[in-house]
Amino acid sequence: TVSCCTHSLTLCWLDPDTPPRELRLESLQRLVIWMLQLQDEQMAEFFVYDGLLKIQQHKIKNFRFGLMTSWKGCPGAHPPASIGLEPEWGHPGEKDHFVYQLVFAGAIDSAVASIALTRDTNLVTFGGGYRVPQVYFTSTSQDSWRLTMESLVVAGGGPSQYYPINTPIAVVGIDTGSPYIIGPYKVVAAAFQAIADVLGVRSGRELVQARVKSSFDQIYWYGKCKDFNLDALKDSTIGLGLQTSSVPYTARVRLWDLMFTVEEYCAFNLRATAEEQPGWDWLLGDAFFGSHYVQFFYDTKSIGLTERL
Repeated sequence: TVSCCTHSLTLCWLDPDTPPRELRLESLQRLVIWMLQLQDEQMAEFFVYDGLLKIQQHKIKNFRFGLMTSWKGCPGAHPPASIGLEPEWGHPGEKDHFVYQLVFAGAIDSAVASIALTRDTNLVTFGGGYRVPQVYFTSTSQDSWRLTMESLVVAGGGPSQYYPINTPIAVVGIDTGSPYIIGPYKVVAAAFQAIADVLGVRSGRELVQARVKSSFDQIYWYGKCKDFNLDALKDSTIGLGLQTSSVPYTARVRLWDLMFTVEEYCAFNLRATAEEQPGWDWLLGDAFFGSHYVQFFYDTKSIGLTERL
């Protein structure tokens, strides 16, 4: 719950880079009620859709989404958009285990059983999506991906370099509120040897590593921007080598999109875990979803990827 101005359930993003809020079904139900109250009070205007949403064999009969088209409650704020799932009144709430993350300007589209993340327009699309994915792969879990991940590939500045992943069946967590791609130390550290070659520096000298502790220990790499050949980053990528149901597929991300600057230093949102994490091997954040259209199909437990580099 986010408080802003005079309303107790008001989602105001003063900065489009603000992390998304995680809301369970009960909170989303309250959000729908709050949206209608705001509209009644003429504090905001919404485009509202009512219909039927199916998730696997389950149905949510009273399904609503709202796109906030104007906002009077927080002067100077970016016009936010809000989404809501409203179960049938008196329903026991069997869908509480479905957790949806909101991103800035989130919205819902057509009522069928899939979710698409669209980072260029900052939309979360609940529904049929808008394109046929380039490749599909299946997952055995609803809240994480379990897939065959064979290698990490660094391409740019010479021949592509492949680093095998010792755990072929990888558990991949999804975190759209994080900018990072996080993986096992041995694989990521080896990849930074190749990234140093792309940058024209040496790993351990101009490109060094440091550790930061958040909810778990993370290792990241940085250096002085003046030492790097930054032009070489624009056409260089890292890729996760996936084995799909049809053909091998390398899910690529530009190194340029992984880099960020702090004063005269350049660092990367490709990070490593200092120790094995319970529950996941890799964690994919916005750095990954910025390079791919991603669709989740709950009826078949499959994921569709379309590269948009």
